[in-house]
Amino acid sequence: MIETYDFAAIEAKWQRAWEEQRAFAAVADPSRPKFYLLEMYPYPSGRIHMGHVRNYSIGDVIARQKIMAGYSVLHPIGWDALGMPAENAAIKHGTHPRTWTLDNVGPSGLAHRRRGQPARNTLGPEVRDRVLSQHEDRYADFNDTHFTEMLAQREGLKVSRETVRRWRRQAGIKPKRRRRPPQHRSRRPRRPQMGLLMQWDGSPHRWFGPERPPCSLLHAADDATSIVLGALFRPTEDAIGYLKLLDMVLRTYGAPAAVYQDRHSALFRNDTKWTLEEELAGIRFPTHVGWVLNKIHIASIPA
Repeated sequence: MIETYDFAAIEAKWQRAWEEQRAFAAVADPSRPKFYLLEMYPYPSGRIHMGHVRNYSIGDVIARQKIMAGYSVLHPIGWDALGMPAENAAIKHGTHPRTWTLDNVGPSGLAHRRRGQPARNTLGPEVRDRVLSQHEDRYADFNDTHFTEMLAQREGLKVSRETVRRWRRQAGIKPKRRRRPPQHRSRRPRRPQMGLLMQWDGSPHRWFGPERPPCSLLHAADDATSIVLGALFRPTEDAIGYLKLLDMVLRTYGAPAAVYQDRHSALFRNDTKWTLEEELAGIRFPTHVGWVLNKIHIASIPA
């Protein structure tokens, strides 16, 4: 027989065992009758004796009998802050209630009663079990966010999404990811012969080394053959550079039937404003490069 009761080690041992075995796990079942058993609030009104064990054993027996009989039992217990029994015990022993209490529980007993215990907002295993039970019964196809919303709206369980996510992952429930159909990207077929489509674009880069300022390489290539039709360097990708490149292509190869290009501001109007002249004409005027392409009957195809 042990001489001293190491409550910190012994109680922690059995608390772990009860947690692992889910011995006191609460299961929500509306079909079962309910039973509310309020246990006596303990207070050190006198020195600890077997009467304390008797009182709480009676409550345990009733609670367990009701559980075995099929009831949903709520069995709360707490520690009363003040009470007449403590004062009566102090009077009986001719001392002050504070002195009597300190003799029974020590100075630490008068500190905040929840010191060293989990915070009040800590959710116990019974809440976790109820959440997982709801998942299995009604919300198996819901993702973490939607499941959290349904718990609050329909079940009255206000649990954070992160807590729901952690509990589901710990239980081996994989996240519900929205399955998107695979995107099948087909390449644009090339034109059948040279001259039907020209592609041009600008590529900004430090072409002349890291010590030199960046510049833009403007280049044009035939779509059917990939032949480079022209190229030049400009400080930036601008309209003058594209017009010079177009002049180079026209002088060497002639005019292509169409140009495939991106929506750079030098090539396309990206603003949404209409001038008075445009409103009167009913059309938006192109950029300077676009105007030149229209004049020589080269179609513009945006990327």
